Amino acid sequence: MKPACREKGKYKGVERMKPDSNANTGTFRRIAGRAITAACAIVLTVGLAGCGNSTAGTVTLDFFQFKSEAADWFTAKAREFEKTHSNIKVNVNNSSDATTDLRTRLVKNREPDVITINGDSNYGMLAEAGVFHDFTDDEIVDELNPGMVNIAKSLVQTTDKSKKRLYGIPYAGNASGYIINADVWKQAGEDPDNPPQTWSEFIALLKRLKAKGVTPYRYLMAVRISEARRLLERGVSSAEAAVETGFSDQSHFTNYFTAFTGLTPGACRELFRQEWERG
Repeated sequence: MKPACREKGKYKGVERMKPDSNANTGTFRRIAGRAITAACAIVLTVGLAGCGNSTAGTVTLDFFQFKSEAADWFTAKAREFEKTHSNIKVNVNNSSDATTDLRTRLVKNREPDVITINGDSNYGMLAEAGVFHDFTDDEIVDELNPGMVNIAKSLVQTTDKSKKRLYGIPYAGNASGYIINADVWKQAGEDPDNPPQTWSEFIALLKRLKAKGVTPYRYLMAVRISEARRLLERGVSSAEAAVETGFSDQSHFTNYFTAFTGLTPGACRELFRQEWERG
């Protein structure tokens, strides 16, 4: 997917992709509810243990999730679900090492009824092995973003295209990005308005920058110094600028700042002050 760039002072940042509109909280609540119901139905059909734990018409579901920072959120959603499904109780289990714990549970025949899992090779191998319910032909797929569905299918670890089916409900997505110093790019003869779109283009750019003396370390340092210069221009003290840009001490900051700009932080700040006074 082509990243979109926006100006950030001297910097350009690749914006983080926004979640698809189908992945909002309201839709997720519907998806989670239907997924739990679907999981219960399929488990009952194949005779697994999860949904068989019932007392006086009440079904207990085992919900397994791996994000500790989201534990309270999932627990709250489970309680909301229970309020509208009085015959279902949801036990939320949180794991900091989901892959290991999930494999252990599968070996011991203690499969959870519903799980959250990263869309990675581990998911792909488990999907190929037939561990998960096949949602491909379920009605809920009509509510999902087609792009997310295609990504989920592509993760299934098989070369047989007919087996690349939907074994999970994608409910969130994110992407990483990078920040560039437009001045450094221009000095190196690169166009900051036309950043790399693929890994091969990105690696080729790094090689060109390195050939011109702009190593990753020096590039990062240039970004930090440029940000420090911006802070000094705003009137921030040298000590504060050092802390804000990640330098361990002021002398370390002063040495690098002087090497990159030819001025000490104090002298640079004084020049900016004089410019302000001149109006």
